[in-house]
Amino acid sequence: MDNDVKMYSQVAAAAGVTDQEAMVACYMLGLSQAGKTLDEAATLLRVTRPIARRHARSWSIRFPDYPSAAAPVFLTWEKEKGGRWVLLDGTRELADAVSDGTGTGRYVARIIGHSARYDGSSAEVAIARCSEAIEESCVHLIGAEDVVILGPKKGDLVRVAPTNIGAPTTLARALHS
Repeated sequence: MDNDVKMYSQVAAAAGVTDQEAMVACYMLGLSQAGKTLDEAATLLRVTRPIARRHARSWSIRFPDYPSAAAPVFLTWEKEKGGRWVLLDGTRELADAVSDGTGTGRYVARIIGHSARYDGSSAEVAIARCSEAIEESCVHLIGAEDVVILGPKKGDLVRVAPTNIGAPTTLARALHS
C-alpha cells in the first residue's frame, strides 16, 4: 500500500472502530485508488460482494462499479390490521411478518417466495433479521445495489438495514482526512 493511505491504527483511533475494521477500510481505499472494482476487492478480501459493499458504503469508498450508495432505494415496513407487517416494493409485497400464533408475542418474518424464515421474540426482532437478509440479496430481489430499509423500533420507524460499521460521516472523515 502506498504512503498516501493512513496507518490503520490512526484510522481506528479516529473512527472509534477496531483495528481490523480500519485495516479493511484502508486496504479497500488503496484498492479503490488503484482502480480496482468492488468485485475485485471482495475477491481479494475473500468476502462476498454484500459484505464488501457494506464496508464501502460505511466508509464512503467509491469503486468504478460501485458509487457508494449515491441513491439507495428506500423501503418501509408498514403495519396492517391484525398485527401483520408488510414490506412493499412499490405495490408488490416483498416480505411480511406475522405473529407465530402461540400468544407469546413472537413473530415470524419471511421474504415472499423464499423458504427462509426469520423468527424473533417480537415483530422488531423478526423484521430486523429479515431486513438484513433482504439487504444482502437486494440485487436479486429488487434489482438495486443499495437499499435502506426502515422498520419499527420502540414505536418509531428507524433504519433497520443495512447496519453501518459506525457513523458514516465519522468513518469517512477518519479515513479520508
